[in-house]
Amino acid sequence: MTLKNLVFQTYIFKHAWHAIFFAIVFMCLEGCRNRTLKDYGHDVGAIKNEVKSRKIHRVSETEYQQWTANKGLEISRIAQKYLNRAYNKGLETNKVSSAKEFSKLLPLANIDSLAKVYKVDIQPISFERKQVDDLYPVEADYWKKYKSGGTALKPTTEYVENRRKRVFIAPIYLKVAVGMWSIHFDRQNVIQQIVKEREQKKKKRKS
Repeated sequence: MTLKNLVFQTYIFKHAWHAIFFAIVFMCLEGCRNRTLKDYGHDVGAIKNEVKSRKIHRVSETEYQQWTANKGLEISRIAQKYLNRAYNKGLETNKVSSAKEFSKLLPLANIDSLAKVYKVDIQPISFERKQVDDLYPVEADYWKKYKSGGTALKPTTEYVENRRKRVFIAPIYLKVAVGMWSIHFDRQNVIQQIVKEREQKKKKRKS
């Protein structure tokens, strides 16, 4: 065998191996490309449900603010009705002598039930309390303003906890102002409820 033939055979052998290698790689890639998540043992249905549950729901800041303001007003009015009934009953049975003692009659069971229904935290804050250190700064600020009469007793909403929550504040009246309601809305809960209400409206339109 001449040197020329040896070089030629080596060249052919080398390129044959290259061709075989690339053919194997190509077949592997084709096989992987045509396989689905199901082929790899994944539960496709579970994955689709997970994606659906994590779908991003867009709620504008204006919508969020308006929703908390409306719901806060609605909740505070219902809570006020519960308190009015308890207060009147307390006067009839001589369990209370003045509106300042309203906290003794506050129907906590009703307030707690109301909070669960609306998925909020309801805080009745009396003007008779001695300290406000455990309140949010904005709550303490309005408590002082309301109590001193420096601010008109109108409902208001403010952000707390770096905008993760929104607080609705409204005065508590028993003939005179005796305290204030502070209703805490969690942003994620609010978004979920807004989305739920949207879906309910869509269903009503279709039906």
